[in-house]
Amino acid sequence: MNLFQMFRRRHKQAAGTVAVPVWDACSGFTDTLEGCALQGDAFRAVKKVFKALPPEIRQGLLFTPKAAGAWVSRAQFWQKALWPVLPKKLYHAAMQQILRGLAHAKNARARFH
Repeated sequence: MNLFQMFRRRHKQAAGTVAVPVWDACSGFTDTLEGCALQGDAFRAVKKVFKALPPEIRQGLLFTPKAAGAWVSRAQFWQKALWPVLPKKLYHAAMQQILRGLAHAKNARARFH
């Protein structure tokens, strides 16, 4: 059944009201710098933490920092978010990958801007 037919059927069933499903495409983990930098177990563990964050914070993590000090703040945010929930070895692996990704993005921004 195509989407148009589904909406028509629901419209008839609801007697004038239509419930339209909404898809939130703005807060996917793979849309973040960290989602691109992490691999393996670290990726899966941090993705779970990301999904537990409030939507406003997830939205804010979609964009790389512009100010120089914001890079440090972002790394500190992940330190505070991951330390209490990840095993020590996995925490260190995740933070190494996140810091490597942040450094790469910061250096790339400096080269191209």
